[in-house]
Amino acid sequence: MEYKIDYYDFCNVDTMSVFEVGAMVFESVGRKSVGATLYFKSPKEGMKKLGELENDSDIIIMTSLISEEVHQFVEVFAVLVEP
Repeated sequence: MEYKIDYYDFCNVDTMSVFEVGAMVFESVGRKSVGATLYFKSPKEGMKKLGELENDSDIIIMTSLISEEVHQFVEVFAVLVEP
C-alpha cells in the first residue's frame, strides 16, 4: 500500500468545500483527476471513528471540530480509485 503525507496550513474554513479538499488530494498525488473516497479524523477521536466527506455539509462538520484556541488539525484520508 502506497501513501503520501502533505500538509495544508491556514485554510479558510468559511470557504472550504469538498471539491477543494479533493483538489488538494489530487495535487498531492500528482494527478489532475482521480476517483477518491475522502474521510476525516477528528482531532479528539481515534482511527475507529472516521467521518466520510461526501458533501459540503460534511466539511462544515469537519471544520467545526477545530478549536481556534489550540493548534489543532484534522487528518484527511483518501482511498484512491485507480483508472
